[in-house]
Amino acid sequence: MTGKLPFPARTGKIRAKWLNRVRICKAARVISGRIGVIFNRTSYVFGALVFLFGAATFGILVSPVASEIAATNTKNAGTSSEGAVDVAKKRSGNEIPSEEGDKPEEADAGRSQQYVQSLKMALGGCFGGSPEISPDTRVSVGFGLDGEGRLTGIPEYKGKSAVTADMRRLFLRGASALDECEPFPPERKTSRFEVVLSNTGILSLNRMSEAPDIRDPALRKAATAVNKPATSQTEQELSLTRAQRSEIQQRLLVLGFDPKGVDGVFGQNSRNSISAWQDDKGFPVTGFLSAVQLLALNAQSEADYAEYVARNPPKKKKRRRIEVCQRIGILGIKRCHYEYRWY
Repeated sequence: MTGKLPFPARTGKIRAKWLNRVRICKAARVISGRIGVIFNRTSYVFGALVFLFGAATFGILVSPVASEIAATNTKNAGTSSEGAVDVAKKRSGNEIPSEEGDKPEEADAGRSQQYVQSLKMALGGCFGGSPEISPDTRVSVGFGLDGEGRLTGIPEYKGKSAVTADMRRLFLRGASALDECEPFPPERKTSRFEVVLSNTGILSLNRMSEAPDIRDPALRKAATAVNKPATSQTEQELSLTRAQRSEIQQRLLVLGFDPKGVDGVFGQNSRNSISAWQDDKGFPVTGFLSAVQLLALNAQSEADYAEYVARNPPKKKKRRRIEVCQRIGILGIKRCHYEYRWY
């Protein structure tokens, strides 16, 4: 047979072909649907696994934190929220000071040491030593700084041995350097320091103490007592003996305030000497002494007075035999006897 197929035969073949295509499409849809179901179930399983893994990991991380929070709450009742925040910060890597970690005192000590080093460098820029002074000479100088880095009071000699000429020159140059260098770096608090000087410069500088806040009412009261003018009454309350008055005159003499004689009597020259010392040290000028001023005088003249006493030892008293006479009775009969006295 040649030519085209009859219409019915040709139609049946086309229909069969379309039916095959339809079957293939249905099979493809079924297969894709099953594959989708499989993928969906797999995703559910995978998601569940991820969730379980995340929950387990979160539990491992949170459990110690919860334990620490509970311990903190038990130890510090009423501060549970603060304890939780602190523990969370600690676990996240932001360490905070605690009793078991870094203490605030350690941080303060570090800052204090840094300030002492900066103060030493600043003072070293003004004091480079004195080559003409003997190499073995050492002098310790105490001084105070307020919160703005300015000197408080007068630098003082801290040594206990006899003062030599080189030591005196080294001390005066160190005190001048302190006066020229101020203001030093501020620290917002009043402190006292001690610096050891030599002919080559600064050997060491250490903090001695930190003064309390001067705004304290007790300290204001003490400052008022220090600045209160001395009167004849305050001096009488000291009950000074003649020997003690002589010592005061000697101390004024070694400090450069000559009382024009050491006799244990406070005449006009001694009063003028006391007034000059008061004016030089910043006390109210009255010519009389108070207990506070006497303590200040003794402290400032300690080294020079020790050297003065070493050069001028007190004279030894001698025991002498003298005749003591007295008249007795109505007739005034003279009766004498001998006794020993120290002069």
